[in-house]
Amino acid sequence: MILSKASLAIEKIANVDDGPCTITQDGAIAGSARRAAMVVTPLEEKQRDAVAKVLPPQKLKGETNLAARTIRDMDKLIPKDSTFKGLLEYCDVTDLGDDGVEVTSTDGHRVQSIRARRARKRVDVGAVMRAMVEVVTTRHVATFVVNRKRLMALLDALNRACPDSASASPVWVSIGDDGDVVLRAENRATGQRAWALMSSGNAKESPPLGEWEQAQGHDEQRQRWVARKAQKSGKRKRFRE
Repeated sequence: MILSKASLAIEKIANVDDGPCTITQDGAIAGSARRAAMVVTPLEEKQRDAVAKVLPPQKLKGETNLAARTIRDMDKLIPKDSTFKGLLEYCDVTDLGDDGVEVTSTDGHRVQSIRARRARKRVDVGAVMRAMVEVVTTRHVATFVVNRKRLMALLDALNRACPDSASASPVWVSIGDDGDVVLRAENRATGQRAWALMSSGNAKESPPLGEWEQAQGHDEQRQRWVARKAQKSGKRKRFRE
């Protein structure tokens, strides 16, 4: 199963509370840390086919659960690629049965691989996606857009201004009717509180849900999606033969 280097960022979420990471049979990957979770959808078929020319993919027999540290090792295994426009920034995960998994990458000259054991903990990717799709499609109050880099900088600054040794690390989020986001945190050691403002910007409409994302909300839709993918894969194999 081909995974992108970028998708392995889910390790950042799982590593917060030593949470689980899960790769689904169709190539999605998720990380979870108590009340937080992140899912990266499968590669587009066109990109998967392009990567397969330099890194032949193997199929996973089912859902695969890995520890956050294993995902981190996978990220280190994949080289940064500026020569082939990022085509080498992928890895293939092969199912080894009871022996775990083998992760393979290439720098264009030689192939490197590591082996890893499976983890017991798992992310219920279907349940997480259903909850998120429901919020976006039916339960959302409003959708605003903010600058991602500025938001990350604000959260990092809040974390430094208000360090918290407890695992809760609370931040209070308030969203105004004009889309402005106010973040607040408290430094219990100094008694200080930090306030941060993030104003919403102008952007295009929220991107529509992709086929895989839509399928997560309904079991019947998901089964049809998996069947179509299997049928396409069979046609490609017959063509190659």
